[in-house]
Amino acid sequence: MPVFISYSHTDTEFVDQLAFHLVAENTHVWVDRWEIHVGDSLRQKVETALGEAAAVLFILSPASVQSDWCQRELSAGLVRELEEKRVVVLPVLIKDCAVPLFLKDKLYADFRTDFDQGLRQVREALAKVTALDLGRTDEAEGHVDWATQWGKNAEGRVAIFATIVQQSRNQPYTVVSRVVAAMNDVASRRHLELVETGAEEIARQIAFETIAGIPNLEQLKILLTDAEPVERGIGVRDAKVDMEFWVTATCQRVGEDTGRDILVPIGSVLKGLAQQTRHRMRKYSEAERQEAIEILKKYRPDGLFR
Repeated sequence: MPVFISYSHTDTEFVDQLAFHLVAENTHVWVDRWEIHVGDSLRQKVETALGEAAAVLFILSPASVQSDWCQRELSAGLVRELEEKRVVVLPVLIKDCAVPLFLKDKLYADFRTDFDQGLRQVREALAKVTALDLGRTDEAEGHVDWATQWGKNAEGRVAIFATIVQQSRNQPYTVVSRVVAAMNDVASRRHLELVETGAEEIARQIAFETIAGIPNLEQLKILLTDAEPVERGIGVRDAKVDMEFWVTATCQRVGEDTGRDILVPIGSVLKGLAQQTRHRMRKYSEAERQEAIEILKKYRPDGLFR
C-alpha cells in the first residue's frame, strides 16, 4: 500500500525531494500532483488514497497547520489510528510551527537542520508500519507483537506460520501463541501459480482476506488454566471448487501464576493481524491485477475464495 504525503503546496519543493528519495528506495508514495489528473474528482481521489495508505506522512510547516485541507487529511489519518489500533500518522517537521494538539505526543522526523538525519528517521518510522512480516498492535490493556513466515507444512501445503505474543500492562504473565494457517492442495496450487507470475502480494492478500473472513473467527477463544499449551482450530471450505483453509492455534501462558484462568481471544487477534497486514501490501497496477484475475478465474468464475 502507498505512503500518503499530506502537505501544503507551499512546501512542494521539499515534498518532491523527499518523495524522490523514497521512490528511489522502492517505497510507493502517493503525492496529489503525481496522481490526480484533469477531470478527476479531487475529494474522491484523496479520500480513496487516505483510506488505502499504509501510512500518512504529515508535513509540518506554518503553511500546512493553517491549511483546512491538510487538517482534514490529518483528522482522517487519526481516525484510522483509532479504528485500526496502529500508527498511521507520521509527523515530519520541516519548519518551526505550532504543532497540532493531537500530534504533540508523537515523535517527529526533524528536517529543519539536517535533511539526511530526517530522511533516516522517516525510513525507520516507515519500516515499522510497512513491514509485511513483523508488527505490533497497541491496545488499552497492553500490546500484541507478531511475526509471520510463509512456507509449507509437513504435508507440503502452503501455510502461514505466525508467532503472536500478547503482553499485558498490568499482569505478570505473557501469552505466546503459535499459529499455522494452511491451505489444501487446490488452494496451494492457486497460490503458487499467482506467486510464479509475480503476484505474490495478491496471493498473500487473498490468504489474509480468507483468514479474516472465516465465519465465527472471533468466537475462536482458548481457555488457559495452567502452564500447559492448548490447541484449537477453525477453518473454511468451498466445496464447489474443493478449496480449504484451516487455522490451528496453540496458546501458552508464561510468567507468574496468578491463580486465575486466562481466556485468549485468539480469533480476534488473528483477524486484527490479517487486517493490519493487508493494509501494508502494495497496490498493484491494473495490468498486474488483470493477469492475477485470469489465474483466479481458472479456479472459480468469480475469482474469490472465502
